[in-house]
Amino acid sequence: MQFQVEEAPKGERNLPTDWGLKTKIRFLSKTPFPWTSRLKTLEEASAVTSCVRCLPADQSTLDTSPNAQLQRHALYWQHPWLPWLTLFPRLHSRVAGARSLFIDAPMQDLLRTEWGESLRSLFQLLRSRQCPFFYVCAASFCCLFRAAGVGGVTDTHAIVTPTTRGLRDLLKRDDVQFTLPLRPAAAPAQSAAQEDGSEDEDEDPEHWLESKGIAADAMPGMHSTRRKLQEETRRGLDGQPASTVLVQGGDVYALLNFLLNSRACVTASGPLAGVPPTLLAPVGFQGASLQPLKVRHGTVQQARETFHSFELAGPVMPHAVQALVALVRRSHAHFSLSLSGVRAVFGQQGLTDCGLDGPLVATLCEPAPAAAAAVLREVTCTDGLFTW
Repeated sequence: MQFQVEEAPKGERNLPTDWGLKTKIRFLSKTPFPWTSRLKTLEEASAVTSCVRCLPADQSTLDTSPNAQLQRHALYWQHPWLPWLTLFPRLHSRVAGARSLFIDAPMQDLLRTEWGESLRSLFQLLRSRQCPFFYVCAASFCCLFRAAGVGGVTDTHAIVTPTTRGLRDLLKRDDVQFTLPLRPAAAPAQSAAQEDGSEDEDEDPEHWLESKGIAADAMPGMHSTRRKLQEETRRGLDGQPASTVLVQGGDVYALLNFLLNSRACVTASGPLAGVPPTLLAPVGFQGASLQPLKVRHGTVQQARETFHSFELAGPVMPHAVQALVALVRRSHAHFSLSLSGVRAVFGQQGLTDCGLDGPLVATLCEPAPAAAAAVLREVTCTDGLFTW
């Protein structure tokens, strides 16, 4: 008598956290989703109340309908909020046909002052572990601050990506010690240099000559050599995932001061000239504006089959992805989702008052497994198990 051995179902029960900011998330299913495109008054009010007061989405005193819960997870906090400008995404963004917005010096100073107060407020919430993470989105880089315990890291830490040699030099000048965790080490000596916050990059030739008492102008050929070295560095590291910078412990304060005081964080030209970086967070902070993601419902045709769909567009943060997936999973055992985002690599304890649900906090605090190193783009859920 032969016994047929059933194969174990393939997939993971939990979706790993992708810390990259997403610009859009879309769900597809053969069966309809339990929410509609029109919000009732009570549903919208309950969503705002649960978000602002950091109440669980299934709070019994609020409307707990699918519509209300979906809207609750579609809300986020942002500063600054200027309705006539697109402040996300900003990383290498190009606004076709957009004119530069003239902001005079007094207005720039006011924007910068208000922005600084908002950033300080967010950082204090992070230190107090009442905010698990937040993002600082500048024109050329994105910085992710995470509280102690998030991602399995015991100290408060920040991740900046992508970076250039110029930005890393500015960080060094402000005594911001950092490592390059994604840069492959060519030798043990290089690894040791990375651990103490230095980079294995060629020393500035002009600086070396001046230290030897030789004027750089006395050797004109040195300028072309320097430009060649810088170009090679840019091609090999700058703007790539390997340029990701990690700042930990007390050096996070130095990074905060750098963001508050450096003019390199504010673009000097283009439609966003003079506008401080965009701050994004899952909880409220001083000067923040509560904003909704844009939700769209519909149907799509794929391989001669009709699928029900809904998508959310805007700054979709990791907690929103996890919460939305959990919400869909309650009513659908089979569905798929796709995520779009700007190119960025980001690689439970004491966070009980951070404003997020307990299971979600536990997920965010888990160290990223090796399988989650890749950026999530296409995910399928079959019988409650995820593959990506």
